[in-house]
Amino acid sequence: GTALTPAQATLLKNHTSRTTLIFDSDSAGQAAAERGFGVLLEEGLSVEVLSLPKGHDPDSYIQQFGPEKFLEELKNARPFVESYIINTIESGDISTPAGKMEVVNIVLPLLTRIKNTVERSEWVRVLTERAELDDQAILAELKNAIKQDRNVARPPTKIDERPGKQNPELYIVHLMLADKKLALQVKDELPTDKFEDSNLRQIIELFYQLIDEGCELRVDLAIDRVKEPAIKTLLSKIGIEPIPFDDQERSTNDCIQAINKRSLDLKIEEIKKQRNEALIAGESERSQQLQDQLHELRSTLMPGQIPA
Repeated sequence: GTALTPAQATLLKNHTSRTTLIFDSDSAGQAAAERGFGVLLEEGLSVEVLSLPKGHDPDSYIQQFGPEKFLEELKNARPFVESYIINTIESGDISTPAGKMEVVNIVLPLLTRIKNTVERSEWVRVLTERAELDDQAILAELKNAIKQDRNVARPPTKIDERPGKQNPELYIVHLMLADKKLALQVKDELPTDKFEDSNLRQIIELFYQLIDEGCELRVDLAIDRVKEPAIKTLLSKIGIEPIPFDDQERSTNDCIQAINKRSLDLKIEEIKKQRNEALIAGESERSQQLQDQLHELRSTLMPGQIPA
């Protein structure tokens, strides 16, 4: 038979850490590739897969095109998990929430077999990006599925879409208008590039400019300096609908901390992504350098605030 056995995988491991599966392009070949992946994964081997043109197996391809052309094709091999994710998404329907969850539940059993948490997290990221899913929600559900030995994910609840979501950037604008001393504190502790909302960032830049010019921070003065209609409208709304704070000084400190932490979290997530990609690519030195950067950034966070 052609089924890959654990004994064969053990022999392969004695000679290499990377393998490439090449099966027929029909459904039986795809199923065989999936089984082979499981066997190789259990031995800790890195697994790539090559899909030959329809109607070809390795023997027929070499017979028709020659071994050199076959070796060229091998360069197009993809990581098996990536190929599986792409094929599942292409054959599914990610235009609806139900369709997205169906894709997740097809891929999830494969992901739960990956025991390396860093590698698994990276493939979850690939899945959630390509299927346009909420990364944190799906990652949390994947962790729960593994912990509970489940191969089926439940639709995540998107708590960030709830009404009344806190917006520290908007609060900072209100607090700066409410108290000159707090406005000076914000200017000293928050660079404008840490504001994600482009409109609020422009308002903050204007406020900082007014402070430098020795002007009073007032909505009407700010509106007179603005040309963009959207920002004029936002400033008008801020002036008409002020937000009351029980403790303005504490609220200012909380908002500054929240914005600084979010900015740091984004840097950490980007470096984690680069580190995981380097790890999967076998770039151990670069992976370690990025890990050192992560450690340095994480050390600046408050205790208990370190992202996974």
